[in-house]
Amino acid sequence: MVSLYRFVTGYVKVSISGDHPERFLNLCAKDGLSVWRIERKTDSICLCMGVSDYLKMSRFRKKIGKDIRVKLLEKHGLPMFKKTLIKRIGVCVGIIVFLAINIVMAQFIWQIDVSGNSKIKDSDVISVCEELGITTGIYRKGIDTYDAAQKLALAFDDIAWVSLNIEGSKLTVNISEATATDGEDMAPRNIIASYDGVVKRLEVTAGTKNVVINQAVRKGELLVSGVVDNGTVTHFVHADGLVFAQTHRSFTEKVDKTFLSCRQNGALETRKVFEFFGFKIPLYLQGADNENNTFFTRNKLKMFGGELP
Repeated sequence: MVSLYRFVTGYVKVSISGDHPERFLNLCAKDGLSVWRIERKTDSICLCMGVSDYLKMSRFRKKIGKDIRVKLLEKHGLPMFKKTLIKRIGVCVGIIVFLAINIVMAQFIWQIDVSGNSKIKDSDVISVCEELGITTGIYRKGIDTYDAAQKLALAFDDIAWVSLNIEGSKLTVNISEATATDGEDMAPRNIIASYDGVVKRLEVTAGTKNVVINQAVRKGELLVSGVVDNGTVTHFVHADGLVFAQTHRSFTEKVDKTFLSCRQNGALETRKVFEFFGFKIPLYLQGADNENNTFFTRNKLKMFGGELP
């Protein structure tokens, strides 16, 4: 940092010669001037000092006298190029404009690549991306990669998982194609809603939750994603779990036009039954009509302040 500061502010290298050049170092120390890289030569002393300190030397030139001679050897730092830069203002402006254009252009997507596909053509994937508004020249921060990945996965039956990664001005569509396997299918997959409803409970063992409790979802909406992103690496898993939702559905069933209707006549008949450990002992002699509606009321027997079973 010190070297960078000296380069920005500028510094010079001088040679001190004559009788007792050490006096010059004493005067510098007395006036608070900073010097470094002091080298002793045969008949002189070479050192470096800041441009501002070099200009302050005029204050003690009379103290130095003619016995000590100060010779400027080298100039370093940004201020030394000031005159050269002023003469070549066009080059400076061109460099600034070039850097500004590069910074602005880096905020847009200029290349779209497709990776991991073998059955699906690159042109088909890029065509779907264009339908979603993802084309070359689009503002990179305006792309919702998560939403676009879901829509891409739904656009192709052969896609198991898809993710979009942005690196600089390049967008890569990573595709994992679905493959038929014997036995249990452990290929990457999502869990999709089969009906419209409201999520009431989630039990996810693998994958990333895409919904929360009491969230309304529509048929075909992504519930559990198989894309797992830990902040540095994105990988695909076989989403697994249970999603319980409250749904409203209509069912139609054909029935006969003839049906039996029962109406209450207001008459009430009481029959008492003694129930003990599940066994019911009737306490009545007159039978009951099976066509009547039956209602049960239980009254527990009490003895010594406690209830009998």
